[in-house]
Amino acid sequence: MTREEFLKKDAELIEKRKALKAEFVRTNSPLKPGTKVKVIHANAVEYGFIDGYKFECDRVVPVVKKMKKDGTPSKLNVFMWWSSKVEEC
Repeated sequence: MTREEFLKKDAELIEKRKALKAEFVRTNSPLKPGTKVKVIHANAVEYGFIDGYKFECDRVVPVVKKMKKDGTPSKLNVFMWWSSKVEEC
């Protein structure tokens, strides 16, 4: 196998893995973006809006934007711990 063949096959595998991760995230995203949610941590509760999902260490993690005092989404994300739970409001 030459270097060029290796690089070509490696690039194909990287693209297949990226597509596999995207499919996994798409099929395991229970709440639609824009949904108001409550994020329950061990010691606190935060409110926010689902902004999307990401693949992180073999699981799908929601990206949640914090809720401002006026009830609109902030630009800041809620930090998600491994034990955090997300519930729809």
